[in-house]
Amino acid sequence: MLWYNILFVFAFGSIFGLAELINRHSNIKLIFTLFLGWLYIGINGIVSIIAFLLIKYFKGPIASTEIEITYIIVAGFGAMMILRSSIYSIKIKDKQVDIGLGQILQTFLNAIEKSFGTNSGELQMTEIEEIMRNVDFVKAKDSLTMLCVSYRDNFSQEDSESLNQSIESIANTSIPNKVKAMQLGKSISKFLSTKLLKKAVNILGNDIRITPGISSDTQEDINNFLNSIQKSLRQ
Repeated sequence: MLWYNILFVFAFGSIFGLAELINRHSNIKLIFTLFLGWLYIGINGIVSIIAFLLIKYFKGPIASTEIEITYIIVAGFGAMMILRSSIYSIKIKDKQVDIGLGQILQTFLNAIEKSFGTNSGELQMTEIEEIMRNVDFVKAKDSLTMLCVSYRDNFSQEDSESLNQSIESIANTSIPNKVKAMQLGKSISKFLSTKLLKKAVNILGNDIRITPGISSDTQEDINNFLNSIQKSLRQ
């Protein structure tokens, strides 16, 4: 029965590590693709086992004949506090530095943060490029945005202004249509899921696609011309 207790306390402690990562990063799928993510979760589980065995050592025999829920819960919470604690703090050049396991754990979290940012950006670029492929920025910037936003609950006025400013900034840049389309997709996906963005692009279909038979350079010239007309009308 001891091994069952160890298994349960490892799982309980690991849940704390996973919950902290999810709290920092909502992309659960990406968390499980990172070696450092698995390592961080494992460390929380292993320390929980150590805490459980220490409790057993001081409270009674190591061997057990039943699932000891109380010890498992105490060990899990105890490990969480131990890993996030500091022994003492020292002041170095007007800066307070904590000494303890909490500092080591924070180093892991910083490394995960950096790795997550790198991998998240790569995955997002690949996904956005696939969704916005052959999309005409000029055709899509109004209709695609309106369709997506209309299916987002609690879309505030502040969010609307921020999105419109972002799209306006993209429209005023002299970059290829493909990049503009990807930037449009990225701007929308900051407020909505990429699943909704993909669905909206598929629904609009050819209405926002680049006209067949026209080269990308010609399409870009057309887009620039339409943009100049829109600017003139606004003035």
